[in-house]
Amino acid sequence: MTYHTTTQPHLQADLGAARIIYILFGLGFFLPLLTAAGVIYGYMSRGKSSALDSHIRFQLRTFWIGFAMVITGGILAVFMVGYLILLFWFLWTVIRIISGFLTAGKGHPVQNPAGLAFKA
Repeated sequence: MTYHTTTQPHLQADLGAARIIYILFGLGFFLPLLTAAGVIYGYMSRGKSSALDSHIRFQLRTFWIGFAMVITGGILAVFMVGYLILLFWFLWTVIRIISGFLTAGKGHPVQNPAGLAFKA
């Protein structure tokens, strides 16, 4: 029995923007301006394909929800619980960036871009 894998080269090309944004988000841990560049690039790249839009929605939700976690964690750091929120934010964001990048590399859309799950 032979299995054929179908690749969609046009889909691979469409997800190049998503991979660039994941890289910018990852590098944003070291230089936050790169995260801002990723957000701007994400908003500019919407509407090109449904697969790309699923990744961009996933990325933008990761940014905005993460931003809220950082603000909340920073405020609550006075009470020490904020450090747990910041640790959760870091792990959640790193896992989402890596899983999203790998999913885009395979040419697949994000299954539930509106969800809060760790994986794309």
